[in-house]
Amino acid sequence: MAKAAVDDRRRALARLLEQAEVLASQRLRAEQDLARERKIACEGQQGEGMHFGRYAVSVIAHCHQLKEAAAAVEADIHAEREALGEAYRQLRSLELAEEGRERRHAEARARRERDELDELGLQRHQRAALS
Repeated sequence: MAKAAVDDRRRALARLLEQAEVLASQRLRAEQDLARERKIACEGQQGEGMHFGRYAVSVIAHCHQLKEAAAAVEADIHAEREALGEAYRQLRSLELAEEGRERRHAEARARRERDELDELGLQRHQRAALS
């Protein structure tokens, strides 16, 4: 159960990291397109630059939206990393508890075997003393 929780958290974090990467890529692409269009508008004739202003405003607004979305995803990533850390701590505590149980069982088995061997040795010694 705890291992499944860790796996779920890892998958969720991977999805969020991928989403952040996509947003960063989209923003970079929009900024590169804006720079390219700005260069074309500056180098072109007067008429070509007329529409650049509206285009630039829309691209800048889009970049702003992407930046806000990326900030929200970063907050989600931080929260998911915290949750993953907690899931790992819970899993580790369960693993340690299981290791402790197994160690106690192994010690109990070893103690029973030792007691049985001691009893057999005592019986042999008693038989040898009687013979």
